[in-house]
Amino acid sequence: MEEKQALLLLSGQLLDGFINKKTIYHLKTLLNKELKERNAFLTRQIVILSPERFRFAELFLEADFEIIPCDHENIEVISQSIMFMDNNQLPDEMIFGFGFENPKRSLRHLTGKVPRTILIKNKLAEPTLSHSINFEHIINIESCFVKDESQVQQGAFYEKAKITSNDVQVSISAENDYQSENEQNIPPWGKALEELVLNHNKKMPVLSAVAILQTEYPDLLQLYQTNKERLRTVLPSSIRWIHENKESLLYHETHSDLKPVSAKKAKQILTFNSVFEETSNSDDEKISGATEQTFKDIAIRSDIMRQQCLWSIDRIQLVNSGANHQEVIYPKDQELEQLGKDFGVFLWPIRHQLTPDQYQIMADCYQGLNISFELLHSLTSPDNDIFNNRFSHKAAQIAADAQCLVKSALQEFGLSLGIDAIQRDAFQLLLDYGRKNELFFRNMKLTDTLNLSLITEIQPRCETLKEDFQQAKKTIKSMKNLERQFDFHVKKHLTIPEGNRAEIIHNWNKIIEAVTGLCENFKIPNSSLLFRKRLENLINQIPDEVMTTTAFAHVVQQIELYQQQQEEEFLLEPVETGLFSPAVQAIRDRYQGAKALFIGGTPQDHLKQRIESKLNIQLLWSETDHGNSLERFTPLLYDDEVRLFLIYIPWCSHKHSEEFAAWAKNAEKDFVRLRKGTNPEQIALAICQQLKINFEET
Repeated sequence: MEEKQALLLLSGQLLDGFINKKTIYHLKTLLNKELKERNAFLTRQIVILSPERFRFAELFLEADFEIIPCDHENIEVISQSIMFMDNNQLPDEMIFGFGFENPKRSLRHLTGKVPRTILIKNKLAEPTLSHSINFEHIINIESCFVKDESQVQQGAFYEKAKITSNDVQVSISAENDYQSENEQNIPPWGKALEELVLNHNKKMPVLSAVAILQTEYPDLLQLYQTNKERLRTVLPSSIRWIHENKESLLYHETHSDLKPVSAKKAKQILTFNSVFEETSNSDDEKISGATEQTFKDIAIRSDIMRQQCLWSIDRIQLVNSGANHQEVIYPKDQELEQLGKDFGVFLWPIRHQLTPDQYQIMADCYQGLNISFELLHSLTSPDNDIFNNRFSHKAAQIAADAQCLVKSALQEFGLSLGIDAIQRDAFQLLLDYGRKNELFFRNMKLTDTLNLSLITEIQPRCETLKEDFQQAKKTIKSMKNLERQFDFHVKKHLTIPEGNRAEIIHNWNKIIEAVTGLCENFKIPNSSLLFRKRLENLINQIPDEVMTTTAFAHVVQQIELYQQQQEEEFLLEPVETGLFSPAVQAIRDRYQGAKALFIGGTPQDHLKQRIESKLNIQLLWSETDHGNSLERFTPLLYDDEVRLFLIYIPWCSHKHSEEFAAWAKNAEKDFVRLRKGTNPEQIALAICQQLKINFEET
């Protein structure tokens, strides 16, 4: 029997409570066990996380989950299920995990399409859930989250973070009570934290360190969240917690900022660029001072490093060929060294010997970093705020991949990550940008690496994104131009003298051109408030000679439908009481149930029935486009049962309506042009006026 495929859609709200690697492992094990009984297996797992639960992202990525960031997790679960159904991508079974116990009617749209399984954390919810909506399967996953049943029975569900080292154990509870027998002992994560700070130039934000280590040491995250003061007391002895510029930072005790120096040395450090003087042979100390960096700074510094890597290739060839060092090599060395000092770049390639091929790879990596951060700088500028959500976040992901490629190359060639402050500053900038905008980027973990063959993809990805951005910018500009054109000519119409018919027609052509462009090119709805507010008092003034379009005719019809609805709502039109206005009664008497052809507009049953009932006619409603000839309706001119022909002006050109008027006259049929086409009272009045029916005496 062929195995069935199952899809898991999990809301982050279901995760409220204790969760770690084991939680996800137990959850997947439980689901696979249940699915195996019906010959199915999980082929895709998706978790929806809101910003406050982004800290769980790494746990799910390691468990092969796809992550979708979203503010409203439960709504997004439903949205995703609808998307799979609309795209005909439904699996054989769908498993849902909501943050609320009763989804009510949220998933009725899938009834009968695929088997549905609901995950619950509370066994008491199962009866009400079954009564609310019939799911094929219900799975209780409470065991994956709660390990100590006594906590639930006491009604005080709190988690404990336990830090164990030799004979010491610290328990942190919701009441912040803790006991420690030996605060000097180093916790299990102490060595990893110390190495992490060392690899980050001996200084990094506390939150960044905790975020990087949380996967391997979830107890560290729990301790940070529940009792920061306690965490400070159990840090390794070589790590200092310092509050600096409204930010909590971790320093290694050997960081230069923590070393006592003489007055002379302090003056040197405070002098611009003096931090680049080499005071030791340690790679970690040949690094620029900590300054506030921008995306543009990273782009400039990475380009300088690219130049240094390429010069290193040329330098090797010059040295091997016996070139004069003082005349040929030294000047270029000095030029790049000065450039490095000017922009805060430690030029490590001149102190580490790589092969020409390796230098070329490093140059390509830095070029990718330069291009991606240059693009990110451009897209996050204030001038492009309108595009931030669409493009800058994509550029940030490319930049994240680029910095990961630099790190991967350094590791591939056996170099310490401590030698390159550019990659670390790029990493930190992206981390801050993601936190500020509530975004999650791939390849931003300390352990993440990428295949170096992906270097060639960075530039094409940037160029494609840049082209898409420029096209979107042109599109928005074109749309704004059309909106300005529309607004300008609507206002201008009010100032044109009534006798200047040529100017009036020209102005209306400009209005119609703008409306048509907005509807057809930018998908502005024909019922848009933008059109209705500006045109509702003007559509009766459109000259017959004006060439309208189908899109504009739809706008006119939507305005008329809105006005008609308002009239009915405020009882501006007589209700159906059996009493009719003189004009309506005249039309009823004249046609007495005969057929009438209505040309133009979009046929709508309720409007058709309303016109027929009010005017006592049988309405034949036919659509037409503005540019189409009306010749196809001529056979009806010779139909004795059809006595009246109504032409809806916005849908028919002046030329075609004039032709049809002549044909109707020859066939001795009534012919009427309608400026507004769906209100029975207005239709009756137009017929009486154009056919010169004296309805007041009828």
